[in-house]
Amino acid sequence: MSKMADFLKFVSQQGIKESKLKYFESWVLNFSKYCQDYGSDPWAPESLKSFQSSLQRRVEEWQVEQATDAVKLYLHWRRSNESQTEHISLDKQKIESYLKEAVRVLRVQGKAYNTELSYLGYIKKFFTYHKKDTFESKGIVEYISHIVVENKVSKSTQNSALNALVFFYKNVLQVEVGDLSQSLRSARKANIPVFYTKEEIKSIFSHLDGLALLMAQVIYGGGLRHSEAFRLRVKDIDFSTNQIQIIGGKGDKDRLTIMSQKTADALRLHFEEIKKLFEADRAENLAGVYLPNALDRKYPNAGKEWKWFWVFPSMNISLDPRSGLHRRHHIEKHFMSNSLKKAMQEAGVNKVCKVHSLRHSFATHLLENGYDIRILQNLLGHSDIRVTEVYTHTMKINKNNVRSPLDDI
Repeated sequence: MSKMADFLKFVSQQGIKESKLKYFESWVLNFSKYCQDYGSDPWAPESLKSFQSSLQRRVEEWQVEQATDAVKLYLHWRRSNESQTEHISLDKQKIESYLKEAVRVLRVQGKAYNTELSYLGYIKKFFTYHKKDTFESKGIVEYISHIVVENKVSKSTQNSALNALVFFYKNVLQVEVGDLSQSLRSARKANIPVFYTKEEIKSIFSHLDGLALLMAQVIYGGGLRHSEAFRLRVKDIDFSTNQIQIIGGKGDKDRLTIMSQKTADALRLHFEEIKKLFEADRAENLAGVYLPNALDRKYPNAGKEWKWFWVFPSMNISLDPRSGLHRRHHIEKHFMSNSLKKAMQEAGVNKVCKVHSLRHSFATHLLENGYDIRILQNLLGHSDIRVTEVYTHTMKINKNNVRSPLDDI
């Protein structure tokens, strides 16, 4: 493999320590020799997988990971320096037709409006980078590796971009995605969730009132995500069992979670108030509320039924950007974050202000109360127990009351 000095300079620019450069060089040369010995195409994804398998039989796991990173970086560097003069740039009209089709498919699939905007944003950025009239799986590999190396994106951003492009290839271009294993991956940071103690929750809630307090009680009391709370419908609240049904949560999963009696009592009073808004909308013959998954086409009048009305409706009528209809939407998504920030300042709680931390607090406090982690996993809607286990770290530190040795001096 040529231009090794230039490659190592590139690797150094990625923050790799100088002491490790010789190992990156060695792994790349080993990969090259492996491909030559076995007659493998170094650009083919299966060649890297075969090389990894051969290493696993004779070196440590961390060395396999280091070798994989070295080879992926080298392949990305080589691709980035290849000439693209043989490709013809797509014209704006063709790009617009692709974007229009993407919108159509997203709406047929019933994706949320925020998902639509997110996907379109990533697809546009892909076209800015790609500038080709050919679409192969390596195009996704090149772009994903590019944003990891050049933009230093987080793991979640990389996953969002990847999901958008896989959707675009499969549903709009109707091109087989293929093997994407050669793409570089962002490192996942092992962040410990920010949570509030029970005393802090009590203090924060004492500085909230009205709708903000009720919404905070729903989120903390049941471990909801912020987006799940403001998308709740009347039908999702079960007063007979004190449960809340989450429809289409993260990963498009449904689940049941708990509702405190205190929250249930407050919601009953709240429903009496929002029923007046619902009846006013019906008297004005407004369009019904937005329905997910194209239900409005299957049941045209369902959006005008009380059970589909928002639990946290906006006080204002707005224009639906998808249908062009004037209707009542749920409250603006920044409402809760603004209210929480103000309450935390007044309560003197000097921690990061995130509505999602109410969910973290719910999880930590349930574990502190002795509930099984499997129960918590179901309530939070986690597919992988390892995601739930992160709360054991916050719980142990908080519950065990670890004492600093400095206090004994």
